[in-house]
Amino acid sequence: MTYQELKKIFIAHEANKPSAPFTSFPPFAEDSFREPYSKTERTYVISSDNKAFHPNMSGYSVIGNCLDGTDMGVRLESLAIIDSMTDDSLTFRE
Repeated sequence: MTYQELKKIFIAHEANKPSAPFTSFPPFAEDSFREPYSKTERTYVISSDNKAFHPNMSGYSVIGNCLDGTDMGVRLESLAIIDSMTDDSLTFRE
């Protein structure tokens, strides 16, 4: 799944003003990092309750927590592993 596909799902969900956000557990591609990490270490929990997914907000933030518990509240859109938040540049792969 690409970032754009996930973003569309999250935006559609948030447009309906839900009582609870959607949550996703996308693993980042192994080649997104300079060092090798396990799949658990490369997986971040993100929800649709981020500014980037609210249709009426002007923010781009995507905050996530690493599944292994080591990195909490990470602004994923600012990491070097993400080239761009547009144009399918962030691909979640196995």
